[in-house]
Amino acid sequence: MMSMQEMGRLAWCPVLAEAPFEGLPWPKQQELVAPPRAMRPLQDLWLCSGTMRILAADCRCCFPLNGILFSTHSNDRLLS
Repeated sequence: MMSMQEMGRLAWCPVLAEAPFEGLPWPKQQELVAPPRAMRPLQDLWLCSGTMRILAADCRCCFPLNGILFSTHSNDRLLS
């Protein structure tokens, strides 16, 4: 069985491929999936779109993400 730490490093979460708004900072990206540790939920779009991937699904339906990403990640990195 895979640990939560291992799942956090695998690319399996669907992410937005293009910026949903013109002028939004957006990195060049090609993959449509990303590891949970490299992405944030849609509500963080304006805080971190230039540095992290944005989840393309409603994170309430992705219960494993709660233990892998959202409750363990510090928001300090997003704002710096």
